[in-house]
Amino acid sequence: FKNKMPSGVAAFLLTLATVDDLGAIAVIAVCFAKSLTMSYIAGACAATAALFVACKKNVTNMAVYAGLGTALWYCLLQGGINADVAGVIAAFAVPAHAAAPAGSKATPEHEGGEPTLLDHLVHKFAPLSALVIMPLFALANTGVPLDASMVSSIITEPVGQGIMLGLLLGKPIGIAGLSWLAVKSKVGKLPHGMNNTHLITVGLLGGIGFTMCLFLVEMALANNPAAANVAKLAVLASSTSAALIGAGIMARLPDADDQKLKTA
Repeated sequence: FKNKMPSGVAAFLLTLATVDDLGAIAVIAVCFAKSLTMSYIAGACAATAALFVACKKNVTNMAVYAGLGTALWYCLLQGGINADVAGVIAAFAVPAHAAAPAGSKATPEHEGGEPTLLDHLVHKFAPLSALVIMPLFALANTGVPLDASMVSSIITEPVGQGIMLGLLLGKPIGIAGLSWLAVKSKVGKLPHGMNNTHLITVGLLGGIGFTMCLFLVEMALANNPAAANVAKLAVLASSTSAALIGAGIMARLPDADDQKLKTA
């Protein structure tokens, strides 16, 4: 459906998805921290400080970030804070404007520019992420028993109802509603070419949840396997519904190029 939406809409959705995941990681770090060990927390703070010193010094040797990131991961794990935060912090520390290594085959983010170190890392690790890490995550976290009673419990059990309403109603209302209010109050403005129909569609697509939703289910319902299974099915069912509804709306939209011609 790429030709159905202006490029600004794709950028808006990508940014939304990224910030949404960062918010979920922050919730995991704060709300699920337990049995804190202050010596390891101090070590994590020192590793974080060292990462950002390396960034300020424009260090481009990835072994430095890998080493410090691993140390941060270990300290968080032992300190009682979910260690996933380490990956986010280490990624933030990589210098954004450093040049890619000589001979890099990465495509620059901006046409006509030179590839950066971040472009190089995306090019290098995207296949690993898409073909290895994500499938392993899916296999490890989405296995649930399927039977008639389990499927019907998505509608009848409170945990299923809450997830369905949150993803199919809460997400669209929150995303589209708050964005609309921000535009009306002149706090912000929509990307070029984006209209309210696109905004509603993005709100629906925002209801597609997978990695963070399932990870939160694993942590929040660790001591209640039956409820966790219902919650996982609700996430998958809601995500599928949100994708199909969003696709149905986009299928009815004219091509973005046709919209530009009409505007002109």
